Amino acid sequence: MLRVTDMNPRETEGIAPNPDCIKGVVACQCELGREKLLTAPPYKKFSLIKDEEEKSRILTAPCTRETEQYKCPISHILVTFKSPLHPNEVFNKVFPSNTPIKYVKRKLAKLLSVSNNNLLLTKNRNVLKETSVLSELKTDTLGNLTVDVFTKDSEDFSLSTVPKDSYVHDLLQSVIPKKKTMAFIAIKFRVRNQNGIFTRSYHSIIKIHEIKKNLGGIFQVDPDNLVLLRGEHPLKDRMALLDLDYDKYGIVEVELLTKDNVQLSLDKLYRELPMNDVLTVMVPFGSTVKHINVEIFSEPIQKPFLGGYRNVHTGATYHHAFTQTPQKPEKLVSDDKTCRDTQTAEMREKIYDTAYSRATQMNTVHAYIPNVTDRILVPGKYETYDEMIARLNHDHYATIIQRAFRHHQFRQKVHRWLKECMQVSKLISL
Repeated sequence: MLRVTDMNPRETEGIAPNPDCIKGVVACQCELGREKLLTAPPYKKFSLIKDEEEKSRILTAPCTRETEQYKCPISHILVTFKSPLHPNEVFNKVFPSNTPIKYVKRKLAKLLSVSNNNLLLTKNRNVLKETSVLSELKTDTLGNLTVDVFTKDSEDFSLSTVPKDSYVHDLLQSVIPKKKTMAFIAIKFRVRNQNGIFTRSYHSIIKIHEIKKNLGGIFQVDPDNLVLLRGEHPLKDRMALLDLDYDKYGIVEVELLTKDNVQLSLDKLYRELPMNDVLTVMVPFGSTVKHINVEIFSEPIQKPFLGGYRNVHTGATYHHAFTQTPQKPEKLVSDDKTCRDTQTAEMREKIYDTAYSRATQMNTVHAYIPNVTDRILVPGKYETYDEMIARLNHDHYATIIQRAFRHHQFRQKVHRWLKECMQVSKLISL
């Protein structure tokens, strides 16, 4: 017995998940129909809400299943690596939120001294894809992420052997933009209590203790007695110049002093002048900086006396400075030179207009025109177009070419037929 009725949601629990979709359906009251209804596949849930209303409800109802997955809004994520085989070993490291799993896996494999292809990163028993990003993974309320570490061939590893870095230092190093590495860094030394300033250039990988040793040899003092300050903070001996906060031109200012306040002789700095040297000059070109090598030739000259004046009140004498570049020395006369150029004559090529290339209308003694290569042309009989076509006879030669080509095609067909007949005869004989 079948009838149409409104079904009770409590009685149909587990059969029709949505009460709205069971109004007006056909319900079976017999035992056979009841059994078929219970064993039938579940009803497909559908909604009578329009698309526009559904979108508006999704925006106001974050608990629905159809909402987008919540992405981590922070810029860096603290990742905690755990090993289920060694529960007591944990390793933490800060990564930018946009870091792919591929680079996280590569970094961890390098720290653990394990092959990158042998390492597996999982979360909630699911292997993480290498193309996924850390921000796409579900973190805890504090924005931290926990990842389990495995190896494919059960290779033994220990997370406790990885050196633990400071989270704050690691975070700052990832946030602060990296400076462009310089090959050479110019240090501007400011000597305390002497009002002296001098500049020296060093390689960027040189340590502070090496700079002290160099300055100690110049000033003839003990290197351990020298102190280099950067913002009232002494520089450590094992620190490299790359770690200093230099500007975009590779210049850094450092204060120099001695522990026992010994006066440094600045006259010893520029006593020895090299004859030639090469400097690397950084010239800005728009948004980039180019390195230009400048070669310096130091040739001291004796500056002439240009006069001056004397102060009548103090008696101080002032001389005019000679800063002009001296004129170039005069070139020696070619006769006074003793070199290869004066002994060897140079061969030069020049085109002259000879008598042969001139035009003339009559035979003269001033122009010689040979007649060996001359040709005598005699006018022939006039030939019309039809006479030329009849003489060339193109149709006859075209017919010969077509006949030869058709004969060639026929011979190919005959050769192919004979080959097929031979094959058929061999098959019949077998």
